[in-house]
Amino acid sequence: MSAESVVDALYSGVSTEPGEGIDWASLRALFDASARFVLRTGAEPTDTLDLDGWIDDFQRFVTDADVERRGFFERIVRSEATTIGDIAHVLVLYEAGFPGEERAPRRGVDSIQLARRDGIWRMVSILNELPRDGRHLPAALAD
Repeated sequence: MSAESVVDALYSGVSTEPGEGIDWASLRALFDASARFVLRTGAEPTDTLDLDGWIDDFQRFVTDADVERRGFFERIVRSEATTIGDIAHVLVLYEAGFPGEERAPRRGVDSIQLARRDGIWRMVSILNELPRDGRHLPAALAD
């Protein structure tokens, strides 16, 4: 599996159709046990989480947003990957939302770092930003 396919599996793994659930074990297996996340939680604040904290946070979102009933998607709009030996960086423009919702999906940018150990790519960090005024998309992801 390539670094890019691991990233693709992440977005597929957090997405679910109404009435289905998320395979938490498969999702967790995409990450190194020491993975770190820096996620935008509002206009200015961010949270830094370890893997267990990220899983717990996402499980809370699934419960609070009634994702099992409504469904949820995060899909890659564009990405730019760079691989050098056993490290990789994938910059992703994604959109997220709920199936059938009239409101347009929300866009975000993830900067994902991966490492290959024993021939297996795993994500080691994700940094997240939400584009808005003053926070423009990088050229590699721009329309």
